[in-house]
Amino acid sequence: MDEVSPSPNRWQPPRWAIRLMLVGAAVVMISTAGIMLLPKTEAAEPSREIALVLPMAFPTATPAHTSLIQRQVVAATSPLPTPTFLPSATPIPPVLIEWSDADKNILSWVCYGEIGGMVEKKIDACLSVISTIRARYAYNSPFKERDIVSTLERPGQFTGLKWEADRPGPDPELMWAVNQYQAGARGSCSGYLYFDSLPGGPVLCSIHSSNNEFMDFHNGWN
Repeated sequence: MDEVSPSPNRWQPPRWAIRLMLVGAAVVMISTAGIMLLPKTEAAEPSREIALVLPMAFPTATPAHTSLIQRQVVAATSPLPTPTFLPSATPIPPVLIEWSDADKNILSWVCYGEIGGMVEKKIDACLSVISTIRARYAYNSPFKERDIVSTLERPGQFTGLKWEADRPGPDPELMWAVNQYQAGARGSCSGYLYFDSLPGGPVLCSIHSSNNEFMDFHNGWN
């Protein structure tokens, strides 16, 4: 009888490899079970606490903050520079009228005699009366006089006036008005040739005070 040769032994993995595979399978099963038990957070809405906090990431300015910003802007604003094309020269003052102290004293007496009682209107009336006198002698007028005294002494014109050349009239405010006229001030009725306080006469300009006194100004009766 022939001897049967023994069959070769099959390869079997070592025991430590089998144990390692079993442990790995167990880990996979546990991980899969854990994933299945977790909530689906991807589709979940933010919680209420998160929703209340998120808008505060970009706060808007409160009214008080806005006011503070405005005050800071105003305080930092500097005046606009003066344009360079504006003329730098100062205005030329009016030419001072060449009056002597005697001339001014006489004019203050004229104002005192003519309109000294016109209370709140006496300065305006004084300037206007002086303008009438000056319009006669200093400009091209029908009168031939060329100074204050000659103008006042013209027959039939300034009758009843009294003046003194060596001292001013009794009212210092009227002397102040004379000085103001010399420096360029003018009254509301300026440049006329005549003045009077007679009712019914010609009137081109008139000054009335609160005590019912008045002075009319015009250029003649024709």
